[in-house]
Parts: sequence; structure tokens; C-alpha cells
Amino acid sequence: MAFVFGRKKLQPHFNILTQAEYAENLEEALANPHQYEDRSSGYTLTELGLWVAERFKDKPVIDLACGSPKSVKRMYRLASVAGTSDYLGTDILATGRGAYKSAVEGVKEGMPMENYPRWDVSDKDMLLFLKGLARNLKGNVLFNGIDDAIIRRDDAGIRYMDEVYLQIKRHLADGGIVIGSGDLHGWLGRFAEHEFERVEDNGPYRNSIGIFMAK
Repeated sequence: MAFVFGRKKLQPHFNILTQAEYAENLEEALANPHQYEDRSSGYTLTELGLWVAERFKDKPVIDLACGSPKSVKRMYRLASVAGTSDYLGTDILATGRGAYKSAVEGVKEGMPMENYPRWDVSDKDMLLFLKGLARNLKGNVLFNGIDDAIIRRDDAGIRYMDEVYLQIKRHLADGGIVIGSGDLHGWLGRFAEHEFERVEDNGPYRNSIGIFMAK
């Protein structure tokens, strides 16, 4: 999800294909997708991934600026293994639902499980999407690749993101987390300025993965 802020109209300012790189980075921090794709072993979670799965289990996960079907496939696969109840993605540049359905079906075909998360992908602006969620919907949030190149750090961008942080906090479950891959000096790192605290991680992805909990 991305915008250039000017006048009264918001315009997309993001190449959706780059989002797959952030989703890949996050999945590699939490699981072993390359080994799984090679069928050399089952899809298993890393130590950090197991910790995240404890928070994801039986709760919805909201994927903001979810990106292309390729990105959604990675995050839906992760959500499935973590035992989430629902995967809810949104991206203003989301392509037709059919492409996302194919990505989800690809996960189910390649990774047989007893249960999978319910899923939906919207093409709504992420702030409008968050405001439209049921008040009692509480879960965890994925926040991949949303940085200053996507939402500019000018007055309009700051006001917009202030609202996004507020809405995220309203929909975060008790003990829930915001986790994402991206610039920790950008909007991801600025959760710490909005009544969130960063969960310390000394692993190999600590400089590119941010995890935050509400204070």
C-alpha cells in the first residue's frame, strides 16, 4: 500500500513486485522455506518462528500492504503453519482475487494440513481497511516493506501513519505483535514512538526484522 500525498487525492506510489523481497526475508527469518521447496525436509519454524507462532495461534493475522500473490503465498503459508484462524490482507494495488486464490490453493496443494486459515485479500487503503474491521477483531499484524519511499515523511504522511498506528493498536490482541521486514529507521521502527516497544532479537535478522508489542 503506498501513496503520494498531494492536494486531496492520494495516488499509488509503489512497485508491488518489490514487496515479495520483504515477505521472503521475513519468511526466511521464521521458517525454512527453501528447504521445503526442495522437498528435502518438511516446512519447519525457526526458534524465532516458534515464538511468533505462539502469538499467532488461533488468532487472525492482518497483512498490511500485502503485495503480490507471490508475497501473499509466503505469508499465507507462514500463517498456516503458525495456526492462525484467519489471514486478512490488503493492498491498494492488489490484483484480481483470482490470482490470490491461486496462490492460496498452491499452498494447500503443496502443503497438506488438516486445517487452513480462512483468507481474504482486499484492495483497500490500509487505513480504511483497518477502520472497517469489526471492533472486536483482535489479532497480530504483518508490516512488510512500508517505508519512507512508499509513504513520504511529510505532514500528510505523518498524520496518515499516526492514524495507522492508532488503528493497529486497537486491533492488536493481548500479547499480540506487529512483525515486519523493512527499514528500522522508517515507519517500521517508528512504532517505538507510538506506545509500542520493540521485542529484542539477537538473531541474524535483527537488523532487518522488527517486532513490536503494545505497551
